[in-house]
Amino acid sequence: MRNEDRGFLFSVYAAERQDDQNALVIAFAIATAGITYVTLGVAYINDHCSGKGCSLKSGHPDLILLVAPVIPLALAAFMALNLAATRLRSVHLQRLEYALQVSLSEVHSSPTEPSFHTDAGLVFRPMDRLDKPYGARALFAAVTFLAYVPILATLLGFTWFSVLHIASSGIRTGAIWGYGIAEGAVVMALFRSLGGSRFKYTDAAARALPPRDSQRS
Repeated sequence: MRNEDRGFLFSVYAAERQDDQNALVIAFAIATAGITYVTLGVAYINDHCSGKGCSLKSGHPDLILLVAPVIPLALAAFMALNLAATRLRSVHLQRLEYALQVSLSEVHSSPTEPSFHTDAGLVFRPMDRLDKPYGARALFAAVTFLAYVPILATLLGFTWFSVLHIASSGIRTGAIWGYGIAEGAVVMALFRSLGGSRFKYTDAAARALPPRDSQRS
């Protein structure tokens, strides 16, 4: 590989790594905004609604309850898009690591750099590989589940908490069908980004190669 080509790939790798870090910040911002919105929404509905109906200040309480879930649903959808983009970017980053790897010493099978995504796959992508260490992968798979599922369940669950308080049966039925289809699409997108072949790196890992310095031009 020519030096100018290597320099160009390194600049691409650096830009993609920065975008990858920004995606993590975005995910935390989405989670924070969503949880805050849901907490305030649940408190407001609990204060103004009972088994006999809702006494909201607006003259159209059903309309308020109907549109209240739109924001958390949009945040959940954006989180699904963010996850898909992050996983797809990870595939490209690992391909770049494989192409740019440089051995850290002359010892055979020495660790290579850059290999951040190759190494971090154990922590952040436990569903992509099923080889050893099994215990650590199972542990981080459980932690990943505990980190994301409660947040998504909170954002999507608020929909039903709000919709079931709608007094009009017609509006309530339509909302159940509409939000049900929308949330189904979000959940399907999440599973697709976790299990889809395009979102998994299946080629050789960067650190798997022996030193190749002698092959580089």
